[in-house]
Amino acid sequence: MSSFKKSSKDNHLSSQKKVKSSSGRKQGYRMSAWQKDIQRAACREDDLEGFNKFMEIFVYLVKEMRGKAFYIIDKPLEKGIFFSQENHIFLLEQVNRKKNASGSVAVCFFRNVSMPNVKVAFRVYDLYIMMKNGQFYPVNDEDREDFFIPMLEVLERGNLDFPDKGTLRKRLAKSLSEKPGGYRECF
Repeated sequence: MSSFKKSSKDNHLSSQKKVKSSSGRKQGYRMSAWQKDIQRAACREDDLEGFNKFMEIFVYLVKEMRGKAFYIIDKPLEKGIFFSQENHIFLLEQVNRKKNASGSVAVCFFRNVSMPNVKVAFRVYDLYIMMKNGQFYPVNDEDREDFFIPMLEVLERGNLDFPDKGTLRKRLAKSLSEKPGGYRECF
């Protein structure tokens, strides 16, 4: 009888032993806070690296659009008696970038088409945010394709991972598929 109890005790103990999971850690293993922090920091670093690579490409594409007209809608539109879509059309005049600075800190200078004395400057990162929100895009349909298609190709084929990648891809695809003719009333 004692052998029976001993074997049931062994079975009970063996069922409580920790078994390695497929990930290589024992089941029920919990990482320490410092280990989680290191893991999160590594993920953020990878995301930042992918985003910085994309921003370099974005700066290059913006430079290629020099002299082209863009809709820039940095505030919600107020439609009234004096509303004109030409008030939101700007020509890209110049892109300045310091030698060893990252692409996101380059500065783009624009001149308003309807009021040539109105000049604005935006950091490339601000243009990226406006583009992601549908507030910055080329006026001409051909220019829109020349600007957005290379970005879509880079996002699809490039080895870039960053948090906004999916949102940006959807926005660019939507901007390309909308009816031609420039200005969109939805903003």
